[in-house]
Amino acid sequence: MAEIAFALIKSENLKKYGAFHIKQVETVIEIPGSLDSSTQQAIRDKVSPAFDKLRDELNDHIADMRDKIEKALKAGKSQAQLKQALGKDIGERVDKMDKLLGKAVPALIQRDQELTKEIGTALLKLQVTSGWKLLNLVWDGVEAGTAIGSAVVTGNVELLGTIRGCLKLIKSIRETIDAIEEAGSEEAELRKQLKAKLKELQKLKPPAKVPSALVDEIERLLRTYPLRVATVQQTVKPLATRLDELLTATEKAKFPDSKHQKAVEASVNKLINQVIHINVYSESGRKLATQSKEAAAEAKSRRATDWNRVWNTMSDVYDFICDVEDKMEIDSLSKLLEDQATEMFEDWQELEDEYE
Repeated sequence: MAEIAFALIKSENLKKYGAFHIKQVETVIEIPGSLDSSTQQAIRDKVSPAFDKLRDELNDHIADMRDKIEKALKAGKSQAQLKQALGKDIGERVDKMDKLLGKAVPALIQRDQELTKEIGTALLKLQVTSGWKLLNLVWDGVEAGTAIGSAVVTGNVELLGTIRGCLKLIKSIRETIDAIEEAGSEEAELRKQLKAKLKELQKLKPPAKVPSALVDEIERLLRTYPLRVATVQQTVKPLATRLDELLTATEKAKFPDSKHQKAVEASVNKLINQVIHINVYSESGRKLATQSKEAAAEAKSRRATDWNRVWNTMSDVYDFICDVEDKMEIDSLSKLLEDQATEMFEDWQELEDEYE
């Protein structure tokens, strides 16, 4: 997969302004297959003018909204509605940009016959995506509260402090989820390769011999795979700790009604449930590594006449890994974690706005 990335947020909009700042986002053009650096640069040159125009429009809008928020802060007014509008507007505009570029990029490339020939049918599967998420809009709750002044005093100060503490915890949780995604993608790739080799074995029918080269390849993968599984397990531990802290904080929060209390506790429990699933998945990987090592060792120690027993053992391992993957995949679990964390963050921001 060839990827050509463009920075979406201009430098002047990345600075910290009073109570908030924006994290950088990239717009990525994904083209199936591999392309050399000169071809990728040629695509970038073709696309840049259209991208720059759309990026300028987005950044001008962010600057306008930022000015309004700064004026509200200086006047000691609540900027809750402006905060919501900015997050919503950026998301909608980025989605629109992706759709427009998704149509414009192939058209721009097709103007160059040589370039079109170089990319071939991959041009039909080209995708444009931007990594914008609400979490890229970072608000400093303490600074915002100090600047607003009277809005905090007239509200529930203790509850607002709890809400802002929970928001900080959720930001930390989001960073932990990023680490899980990274570790999980490495584990998933090795598991995929291991599964492919086991599938080759599964296709063999007795009394066919199990090729020694195939056993060697499985052993090679198993020199790294257990470490990847252990990394996934280690990255989940901090998440579990932070979720416990968040659950404790939500239980101590004194909401005026039980509806909010139940809602925030339910959102935390959703994430805890995903942690349980990831632990189950990781444990399956640990068992897979152990069983595969034992099966490979048996294969190397058997005489040619004993390959039938080896085949049965390896086939059992293959059935085990398929059974696990049918139930859950680390990529799906990580994506669900991220979506739920984002939804939780948005819910808590709404609570912050409500009690400001």
